[in-house]
Formats: sequence, structure tokens, C-alpha cells
Amino acid sequence: MRVEMNYGRTGLSVELPDDLQVTVVRKPPMPELPDPARAVREAFLRPVDAAPLLDLAREARSAAIAICDITRPVPNYLFLRPMIETLLEGGIPAERIIVLVATGLHRPNLGHE
Repeated sequence: MRVEMNYGRTGLSVELPDDLQVTVVRKPPMPELPDPARAVREAFLRPVDAAPLLDLAREARSAAIAICDITRPVPNYLFLRPMIETLLEGGIPAERIIVLVATGLHRPNLGHE
């Protein structure tokens, strides 16, 4: 039995014994947001079960932001700048904001990444 998996850019095809009971679980496609930047701003203003980001920033002296590295399809470009701007607006100085890039065992990101 051949099973096709989402892996990397081109996928991965695996041959498995026919007598194995295999269940392939695929996530349903996510709906596209008509205005992703607006959705990010709304999430900062009205998060689920938490205070707005600006309010949290006003009570903090520093902040750490963890983001995925370039190998993950996460739109860091969409939320990172507005998040940092909100933290600055809340009174956290730039030198007290750190961005942690979660590379795991991957190579370090390059400057433009």
C-alpha cells in the first residue's frame, strides 16, 4: 500500500505492508481571511480569554516573542511588526523586547529571513 504524506515542498510517498491497518488523518483546509492584517489587529484588541495586548504591555517591563523559523509556513511578517509596535505603544522600550526564533535543529536563519 502506498501512502502519500504532506512533507516538505513535494510530499513523501511511503510504501507500507498491505496487512497494516492505516488511517490517514488530514486537516481540513483553513478558510482564507479577507483581510489578514485586520484580523491580526482585532486579535490584539480582543483576544480570547485574555486582556488586550496593549493593556498587557502597559503592565510589563519587557517582552519576549517566540516565532517559527523559515522552515515553517507561519506568516511571521503578518503579525510580528504590529505586535512589536503595540508593545512599544504600551511603553515597553525596544531594548526590552526580544524576538526568539525557534529553529530547533534547523540551520540558523539568514538576516533577510
